[in-house]
Amino acid sequence: MSYVKYGVKLSAGQKEKLARVLSNKSAITIRLSKSDLTGSDELMLTKTQLKRIQKAMKNKTGVDLKISKTQIRHLVQEGGSLWSSLITLGSRMLPYATNAVTKAAPALAT
Repeated sequence: MSYVKYGVKLSAGQKEKLARVLSNKSAITIRLSKSDLTGSDELMLTKTQLKRIQKAMKNKTGVDLKISKTQIRHLVQEGGSLWSSLITLGSRMLPYATNAVTKAAPALAT
């Protein structure tokens, strides 16, 4: 499956949840309001998810996105601004981020 990098605006709480699911390798559903549909926090989205965001923008509504553990793994592999911001959240998120990097390191080496 191919993914497209797309920037949204995530709250601090959503970033914390993403950091937690990075460590336990699970999926997450993120609710984005209409004002959060564009931003600098890059996610790896499917074409279907991207179409849902575009439709929500057209209709001036929000959208719920289910982010799979595979998408989260691609986010770690790609790095990007969201990954950097998860790391900079500080010591509270550092155990989650360190765990995720340690688990992702073998995949990055290939």
